[in-house]
Amino acid sequence: MNLSARTSQILMQAAVAAGTTTVTPAHGVYVPPGSAVLFVAIFGTVSATSVSGLQLQASNDDGVADSYSAIGGSNTAAPVGAGGLVVIDCPRPCKPWVLPVVTRTVANAVLSGILAIVYEQTQNPPAADASVIGAKLLAAGAPLGSA
Repeated sequence: MNLSARTSQILMQAAVAAGTTTVTPAHGVYVPPGSAVLFVAIFGTVSATSVSGLQLQASNDDGVADSYSAIGGSNTAAPVGAGGLVVIDCPRPCKPWVLPVVTRTVANAVLSGILAIVYEQTQNPPAADASVIGAKLLAAGAPLGSA
């Protein structure tokens, strides 16, 4: 199975230095009807007293006329320490646009980035997002260094 050809991968947010501010990407991701989206927030160092997490919000039109509002139960705490991942899977969201929001309060937390993977799309193959600058499918072959 070629997962990269059956999903859309989108870099939603690049790295953000240590801080205590909320991080909101400029736009949400469009999730076609019947599809799903997986968000992966990658954290760097998170201070022991930091209260940080990832929350999803939804809109009918990427926040143009229908403001983004929180999807109930989506707030997930970030790991404290030297870094880690916060993953939220959102199958068939209530509205077609979904926006990941990282909350950082009390003490510093570093955000290394947010990745969105849209899957179960009826459009096949999905178009590559402009944030994907390289992709390669490795076919079964000889191990590295073999003759």
